[in-house]
Amino acid sequence: MKIFWPLLICMSAALSASGQSLLSQPISIRFENVNLESALYQLIDEADINLSFSNTIISDKKILSKTFERRALSDVLDFLFENTVLAYKEVGSQVILFKNEKTGSRSFVVNGFVKDAETGESVIGAVVFDPNRKAGTYTNHYGFFSISLEGGKVDLTISNLGYEPAQQSFVLDRNRKIEVRMKPYLLEPVLVKTFSDSTIFEQTTPAYDINMKQVSRMVSLGGEADVMRTAYTLPGFQTGADGFGGLSVRGGDVGQNLFLLDGVPVYNATHGIGLFSIFNSSAIRSAKILKGAFPARYGGRISSVWDIRTKEGNNKKVLGEADIGLASVKLSIDGPLLKGKGSYFFSGRRALFDFFSKPISSRLRGNGGFVRYHFSDLNLKLNYGLSKKDRVYFSYYTGNDRFNDLRVFKRAFGDTTTSLSDSEKVGWGNKLASLRWNHVFSDKIFGNTTVNYSLYEYASTDLANLLVFNRQDTSIQDLVLQLYASRVRDYSIKSDFDYATINNHTIKFGGVITWHKFYSKISNYQEADNLDNVLIDTIGDAFNEPLKATELEFYLEDEMKVSAYVQANIGLRVSSLDVLGRWRILPQPRVLFTFFPEKKSSYYFSVNRMTQFLHLISPSRLGLPKDIWVTATDVIPPQKSWQFAIGTTHKLNWGFVLSIDAYHKRMENLLLIKSLSTDGGNTRNWEEKVAIGTGKSYGLELLLQKQGQKWGGWVSYTLASSNRRYPNDINDGKSFPIKLDRRHNFNIQLLYKFNKKWDIAAGFNIASGVYYNLPTQEYNVVQVPGLPPNGLVFVPISTGINNQQLPTYHRFDLAVNRFIKKPNANHTLRLGITNVYNRLNPFFRTLRDKFEDDGTLSSEFVEVSLLPIFPTLRYIMEFK
Repeated sequence: MKIFWPLLICMSAALSASGQSLLSQPISIRFENVNLESALYQLIDEADINLSFSNTIISDKKILSKTFERRALSDVLDFLFENTVLAYKEVGSQVILFKNEKTGSRSFVVNGFVKDAETGESVIGAVVFDPNRKAGTYTNHYGFFSISLEGGKVDLTISNLGYEPAQQSFVLDRNRKIEVRMKPYLLEPVLVKTFSDSTIFEQTTPAYDINMKQVSRMVSLGGEADVMRTAYTLPGFQTGADGFGGLSVRGGDVGQNLFLLDGVPVYNATHGIGLFSIFNSSAIRSAKILKGAFPARYGGRISSVWDIRTKEGNNKKVLGEADIGLASVKLSIDGPLLKGKGSYFFSGRRALFDFFSKPISSRLRGNGGFVRYHFSDLNLKLNYGLSKKDRVYFSYYTGNDRFNDLRVFKRAFGDTTTSLSDSEKVGWGNKLASLRWNHVFSDKIFGNTTVNYSLYEYASTDLANLLVFNRQDTSIQDLVLQLYASRVRDYSIKSDFDYATINNHTIKFGGVITWHKFYSKISNYQEADNLDNVLIDTIGDAFNEPLKATELEFYLEDEMKVSAYVQANIGLRVSSLDVLGRWRILPQPRVLFTFFPEKKSSYYFSVNRMTQFLHLISPSRLGLPKDIWVTATDVIPPQKSWQFAIGTTHKLNWGFVLSIDAYHKRMENLLLIKSLSTDGGNTRNWEEKVAIGTGKSYGLELLLQKQGQKWGGWVSYTLASSNRRYPNDINDGKSFPIKLDRRHNFNIQLLYKFNKKWDIAAGFNIASGVYYNLPTQEYNVVQVPGLPPNGLVFVPISTGINNQQLPTYHRFDLAVNRFIKKPNANHTLRLGITNVYNRLNPFFRTLRDKFEDDGTLSSEFVEVSLLPIFPTLRYIMEFK
């Protein structure tokens, strides 16, 4: 009996050991800086495990280090095969290793969001690329992406302007949701065209992604970075002197540019008659500009697209920025909402010009008038995550400009005194609001629905007031009053969807319906005796009623990989307009092919049909523009264009990138005011006041970029021509150039970084002068020589259309930046000079009144320059 129990225990242990699974057998082993193949042989030798495998299936080169103490063999193998396509199974007394062919033959969906690691904001336009499969996609405006990939080992590279590249590696054996956090990169290039190391996927279309944080280091007016002024230095973008006169892109008109602020169209995107844009650089999260090859998701204008997205706000902590300079002052603050489930962003800006423009101009004019101008704008954005699949956003913007130019002339004739005051008051502004909801419907479908509100208002008053009085207290008064007004109110509902079908196709589709309400008027008034009894704002309102229009659009586009060397974007947009019960339906095909014969070179070809139902007409051909927005009607057709473009981009040595583009554009149904005498023009009868014509433009564009840690910048050159032709009653039926038809435009922008504390920037621009009209008079003064004037008569006479050209424009700017980093705040001091050698570039010529020696009141042409030498002194504090 004593022998039986020990014998029974030994037999039980033996039976237990023989019945134990090999994969559950406990082992102790230490791996230290070995690759996978060496680790497997170490497991065979030290743990006496019978492994069966072929060396050809082991391609993973990662280095392994880990210690196991009495852990199951399956745990050890799971660690070794993590993020590989290898699998294992127990067969008899051995473990067989094999490649999981089933996983590699199936496709799975990888989707998720890419966010800023510091702020939690979505990263727009990040490239998500798998170099092994040569497949990739972009994140949308909300940081979402979805891509279908074959199963197996995946090594995703995520890259974007301004961020360090991020990596995600895993075995794709099921649909996966991931979240990528990208760290901001401090030494990124200043400007990046959509072309990266993964050229097999990136497209080299005529588009620019601009990093406002780095552009702020470049030369800028008043030390304030501005996306529009940056675009002025790029090929294909033309403007007047110092930004005056609007923006022409590839020969288009000023009103043909689609400005989007968080997806809402903006009717006037400028402050200071072009000195600045309404896009506050402190509020911009991303800025994308397209001048051709427009995808079908964009529509409504025919020359360019400016897709500006504002910051969402930091969902981790409160941050702020205070910014003050000679030109403007700004304050921004953002932070988390409801324990990080949402965030807010607020930014306000006000120009400071009026604080010194009025006293200085009054002194220069000897108390005979003044110039006063200011602008302001405000951005607000809120967002909140309802769930992992749902998020809502609210955006609001308001901005206003006010300009007042008053001149007063006095002259004595014996006991009679004559006073002539000439004033111009201009005001305009935008109000935008949007409420949007985005939802992840499935692994492949992302949707965004937005409700928008937009209001644009413009008003201009030109008043020439003549007052003659004597000692007997009798007086004569006469005046010429010109009024211009435009108001557009929009409501819209828009839905957009991204559908990742298979890895060679990404479908985008959606639609938008917009309800427009237009109001406009142009009036001349000369009844001085009744002016005191009339509200100036109501002049011209008789029989003037708003015009309503409904615009409905749908689009479908397919971003496809045709082959290993060819990408394509093929789309169709269908636009329709209902005015007074009549519908117009216009299809717009869009085609883009991009070729990648080698890694460092790409070529593209695009054909675009664009339609625009809105028209911008400007009755004034002298001085400040008068902007009146109107819609296509049953009499006036919509604007249309065909644009053909080809281009190539090459990565050169030493960080240089060369891009060459050529284009040809044909435009139809362009409007022009027939005569400066447009009294009585309003919302209902303006069609009688305009002529319908055509336009052509073509050009060659060169851009050489330098991207490096010390040197950065670009050199651009544009050779272009753009002209218009109208019926015989306009310029005798002959073609004429547009105002902004600069034949040559050359730009250099350079940045040199000495170290983390100092950098210096310089910019030079030389361009052909812009065109203008040379009218003879705006009004006549009724006067007998030797006697005081006794009346005014409005006489609009013009000697042609754009028959004169201003002198060649050129300017040199210089700036220095000093950066100071502290634990709780970052400080930046910007010093510089705009127009270093004080070149007085005229931005228009106008008529000014003056008294001759004999007392006769006459007019003379004067050149008006906007920017003399102008110092920059700006201080910025970013507090944490």
